[in-house]
Amino acid sequence: MRRFFTTAESGRSASALRWGERKGRWQRVGRGIYGEGSEVPSELDLALAAVIRAGGVASGRLAGVLHGLDSVHLRGPDLTVSPTASGRIPGARRRVLEPERIVLVDGMPCTDGLQTLVDLAATLDDLR
Repeated sequence: MRRFFTTAESGRSASALRWGERKGRWQRVGRGIYGEGSEVPSELDLALAAVIRAGGVASGRLAGVLHGLDSVHLRGPDLTVSPTASGRIPGARRRVLEPERIVLVDGMPCTDGLQTLVDLAATLDDLR
C-alpha cells in the first residue's frame, strides 16, 4: 500500500511540495494529502486520503477491502468520524467507536474485523 503524508507532516514549503510532485517523488492525492511515488491516485488512494484528511477511521466497504475480505468492493470513501465532526464529509458516518473496535491495517486506522462485519451486514447479501 502506498505511504501517505500530510502537508504539515512533511515540513516542506508549498514550492518544495510542487517540486517533488514535478519530479515524481510524490503525488497529490487530496487537499493537503500526498502519496509517495508518481502513480496516478487509485480509487483506494482517494478513499484513504479522505480518512486521513478527516482524521477518521476506515469502516464499511473500505475496511473490508483493507482487511482483504472476499467479494467486498470499494465504492468511494467509507469512514467513521466523531459525532462532532462535519457531516459534509463524503462517505462519512458520525458515531462513537470504542477504542477496542479500532485497529491499524498497514498503518491506517480501521474498524476491527467484528465491527467491519457488522457494518457490511447492511450492504451485502448472503452470497457476498
